[in-house]
Amino acid sequence: MPFGLTNAPATFQAFIDKALREFLDITWVVYLDDILIFSKDESDHEEHNYSRIAAPLLNLLKTGKNKKEIGVKVQQTDVVPPQFPLSKTALEAFKALKEAFTSVPLLQYFDKNKPMRVEMDASAFAIGGILTQQFEINSHLHWLPVTYYSKKLLDTETQYGTGEQELLAIVEAMHHWRHYCQGARHPIVVLTD
Repeated sequence: MPFGLTNAPATFQAFIDKALREFLDITWVVYLDDILIFSKDESDHEEHNYSRIAAPLLNLLKTGKNKKEIGVKVQQTDVVPPQFPLSKTALEAFKALKEAFTSVPLLQYFDKNKPMRVEMDASAFAIGGILTQQFEINSHLHWLPVTYYSKKLLDTETQYGTGEQELLAIVEAMHHWRHYCQGARHPIVVLTD
């Protein structure tokens, strides 16, 4: 069967399913040209494998020598995931990152009674921003994130000047967060560079 035909995979799969119908999902699992033969023990596996089934099928399919590997065994070392070596510095950095993610809540629930701040930035290919609100933690006020927004710029938008991209970031964010911003009880502060 030539490559590139639209229905070639489905036709080939139907052929394989028909050729192996008496063994499918009993001792064989087949997906296109990948055939997995499984058994309860090694003696059954030999019977299910080459001597009874594989040889006639391989002759029928006319596979090349480089396509058939009969008798491949899974090594125990292939089953165990490889160890990922961590240096002391990397391990400390990982622990610090875990601590940072678990110590302070990443996102706060929106409170319409608290002041809002929109922090936006634009780059050559994307815009992004954070909607933050003031929350009291340990008797200190902190600006904490409520939600994030980012968007890849369209090809035409990448041609804008820096000021236009920054303004676009503000407009896009205000539109995206309009359900937070409309009817705000405090002035909305916008921070941008």
